[in-house]
Formats: sequence, structure tokens, C-alpha cells
Amino acid sequence: MLDLVIFYFFAALAVGAAVMVVTRRNVVHSAIFLATALLATAGIFLSLHAEFLFIVQIILYTGGILVLYVFVIMLVNLDLALHQAQFNRRWYVALLLTAV
Repeated sequence: MLDLVIFYFFAALAVGAAVMVVTRRNVVHSAIFLATALLATAGIFLSLHAEFLFIVQIILYTGGILVLYVFVIMLVNLDLALHQAQFNRRWYVALLLTAV
């Protein structure tokens, strides 16, 4: 019973963090939520007694890929990206197309 509660906790945390990754405007906040989603996925692997996948998730994805994303965030000129045209003003069109 406790395993099921832990699994659902990590699953809800992973889904919530993944939604926050794509909805945040600040890329640093998105990277933090990405780290949360990756760590929650590692927690799901651990609750399913897949220790090898847990370690691979921590070392490879959370440790490696996230560091790469942080370096890209540091190297990209964020001031220039903020002044460029934004295409997210038509969110209702995207929502309608997704529903179709």
C-alpha cells in the first residue's frame, strides 16, 4: 500500500513539473522544473525496484543533460530573445487544434 502511495506521489510530481516546464516564461524556472520532473521520474523507477534505471536517470539525465541545458541558458542572450516577436498570443488556436 505504501509503495502505491509513493508511486502516485512521484507520478503526480512528475506530471505537475512537466506541465510547469512548458508553461513558464522564465527559462531558468523551466530548467528547475525539468530537474524536478527528472528526479521524480527517478523516484518512480526506485519505487518500482528498478535500481539500475534509477541510477541511470540520476547520472545521465539529471546530471548530464540538465547541465547541458544550464550551459545553453547561460550562453544564450536572453535580452535579445525577450525583444523578439512572440508567437504565444494565439494560444486558443493551439488549444482548438490540439482538441481536434
